[in-house]
Amino acid sequence: MVDYTDFKNGLQDANQYLDARHHLSGTTALGNNSLNIVARAEYSFTLRELLCGILSGNGIKLPNLQICLSANIKALLGIPQLQSQLFDALSQLDNALNDFMDHTNLNNILGRLNGVLAEAQNVANMINFCSAPVDPIAIPNMLERAFGSFLGAGKNLIDQIGSIAPENVCACIGPGGFNSNVFNGGILGTIANNIDAINAGNLGDSVINSIRADIENVTQGISNLINFENNIKGGYSLGGSQFATPDPNCNSEIGVMHNPFNGSIADNARLVTSMKSLYDRLSGYPVIYRPGTFYGGSQGQEPISASTGGGEPREYANIFELLFDRELLDLLENLDDPQSTVDTQIPVRDYCGNIIGYTTNYVQHEQQTSDGTTPTVPNSPGWSAGGLPTSSGNTTENIDTVDGGSITINQGGGSNVYLVNSESAQLALATSSLDIVVRTDILTIFVRKDTNTFNTGTMSDYQQSSVTFTAFGNSVNDLSSYGFVVKDGNTAIARTIIGTANEITVINGSGAGGNPIIGIADNPVIPGNAAFTIPIGNYAQRPAAATSGMMRYNSASNNIEAFFSDTNTWEDLATTQDIASQTTTIVNIGTGAEVFKQRNVSNEYEFRKINGSGAITVTQNNNDITVGDSLTASNVGGGTGLFKSRLVNDLQFKTLTNVNNNLSITQTTDTVNIDLPGVRTTTLQTSDGVATNVTFNGSILQPATDKTWFYELYVLAGDGATTKRAWKLQGVVQNNTGVASLVGAVNRIDYQRGTQDVLETPWIPGSSYNQNDIVEHNLIIYTANTNISAGSASSYAPPDTNSDWTVTYLGWNVDTIISGTDFLIRVRGDSSTVNWSIKLEYVEL
Repeated sequence: MVDYTDFKNGLQDANQYLDARHHLSGTTALGNNSLNIVARAEYSFTLRELLCGILSGNGIKLPNLQICLSANIKALLGIPQLQSQLFDALSQLDNALNDFMDHTNLNNILGRLNGVLAEAQNVANMINFCSAPVDPIAIPNMLERAFGSFLGAGKNLIDQIGSIAPENVCACIGPGGFNSNVFNGGILGTIANNIDAINAGNLGDSVINSIRADIENVTQGISNLINFENNIKGGYSLGGSQFATPDPNCNSEIGVMHNPFNGSIADNARLVTSMKSLYDRLSGYPVIYRPGTFYGGSQGQEPISASTGGGEPREYANIFELLFDRELLDLLENLDDPQSTVDTQIPVRDYCGNIIGYTTNYVQHEQQTSDGTTPTVPNSPGWSAGGLPTSSGNTTENIDTVDGGSITINQGGGSNVYLVNSESAQLALATSSLDIVVRTDILTIFVRKDTNTFNTGTMSDYQQSSVTFTAFGNSVNDLSSYGFVVKDGNTAIARTIIGTANEITVINGSGAGGNPIIGIADNPVIPGNAAFTIPIGNYAQRPAAATSGMMRYNSASNNIEAFFSDTNTWEDLATTQDIASQTTTIVNIGTGAEVFKQRNVSNEYEFRKINGSGAITVTQNNNDITVGDSLTASNVGGGTGLFKSRLVNDLQFKTLTNVNNNLSITQTTDTVNIDLPGVRTTTLQTSDGVATNVTFNGSILQPATDKTWFYELYVLAGDGATTKRAWKLQGVVQNNTGVASLVGAVNRIDYQRGTQDVLETPWIPGSSYNQNDIVEHNLIIYTANTNISAGSASSYAPPDTNSDWTVTYLGWNVDTIISGTDFLIRVRGDSSTVNWSIKLEYVEL
């Protein structure tokens, strides 16, 4: 046995593929079989390039929108808790979108383009030819009608399904589920806004109904758009020419069904081409008409039988004589003239008369017209196939029959058969008893009742003899959605059973895959404002196996009663005596909080409850309610306690005193404040080399007006690592009428300094300095490079901006100065983070 294998080492060209030897493992076809191989039909280079492009999937505008919507709808259909009504509506939307996607695929698009091209070519051939001219539709209009999906109508329908910002289209397919972040409108936008309720299976009925209505509209729009675009028609009027007397003999044998207005010009052209081609090939074969014969025996195994009666057999020249009138046969017998109306080549000869080439010369022939006459409307019921569609082309369009027209057939027995296309046309007929009226608009037959009895001028004068079901049945067959089918005229509509929130629940309302289940909602709300009736019966009619919660009206005692399982008895809930004896009014007396609230519509007395809160307790006994308290008090934590004791309802606390007058104790409405006079502490952090003012609780501290401090300042700084610095400063500062000043020198002790730093004289603007003089400015120590004269420009330039000074110390620093009228405490670090801890002690006079 030979093993057939695919190509192991690849192929070099098409010849190797077509060669029979390359398909077998070392086996070569022999004899005549070696010729039985695939014939090579090579595409042009351009066609192969196009095919390569199509095979790669590039070069066409991708259906990102359609795929995005389809994926998200399918993700919604996969939600486990999706409610049945929403599932059915989304399934309908999914089917409609699938139809639209199929309608916009490349094969269908090219098919519609071919349809437009075929129709345009056939229309062009018929312009001003028929006696009744074709009224053409412009080619751009035909293209617009066939491609509305790409000219705005399709995008509008897509936006109704789900509107997406252009920048979000390619990111719309979520990771394994519905992407609620990309839709900003349309049906899917509404769903995105309610996705949490949809996932939980509790979306409200009003929202579901709104979504279903939107889906119904958009699916109908998609269906209408597809039908409209597939209906390619190149003429408003198809025109025509008449070659035979209209219906001269009223054919009583089997006739040919054809409705020329059912199809386009291209559809009819295909039929004409086929007619002529078949006539040219088959018209030479005679046929015999055998009255009374039939095809085959009862099992269809016999050929056409011999004549069994009804007349002698008749021979016809060909089968076409049984299909067409003589005048049309004369046209079929004419030779088909293939000559173009434009000549394009003229031979060029040499001096010997030999053809050495051709020149192109365009000569337009005169416009030809049909030899037929303007058509007249036949009066036979078979004209235009009774309005039935007969074209099988893919551009079929059904044309409505003209309203009011009718055709009458006399059957020779005193009764007439009328063919009409509307109820108004039927009622306008002057019919007699037993006349038959065929309605083409609803494919139904009516028989005229006795005119002596029925003369109302309405449809009740007729007996309908067939059911109007064909159009409705077709509509049912076209349905793609789930639900129960209802008949709306001739249209079949899928409806779903929908419950009412808090009243009726419906499971599987469409009936898809199982029976609908209809029940009362949990904890139902009974609608209306009148009343609802509970079961009514006497004692003997109580249920034999009563269970807790049953309620009924006892017609014997006129009481509403319920069954209680704890006593296993029926108990009255309300009696007429109870209602008659009720006090009309109950009121609270005295002042304070009221206990009685109201008597409700059920004649129940409603009282407020007494509740304990905090330390208040409420105790209920058989005969009384006790209100008390569970209030306690205690000191928590260690140290001296402030709470002393509780004396009945008096909570007693110890008093705070200032024994040595070294504390300040003050109180406000809500606080007791303990302060240590003359002592303040604070912390701060710096991260630059700029002098920073020290504040205490956000304020700069200094003596009040006409007060003097003897102060001592403790400062500790560190960078959180190994570097630490410490200082202590002492001095006297006074405030005379709002102006602060230092008294004497500030004493300073430096601890843990990296460089020796003594208190230097602050730089004074406008003063004179000698070379090597040392000053302090903004906590930085400077040395004069030269002599500086008083009043000179250099004497007024601060050392940090003056080249006459050189920095001699940049370490961390602290000082106390007078700035303007204020006493300031300042610190300076560097670009690293420095944490400062400061304590100020002062004695005030």
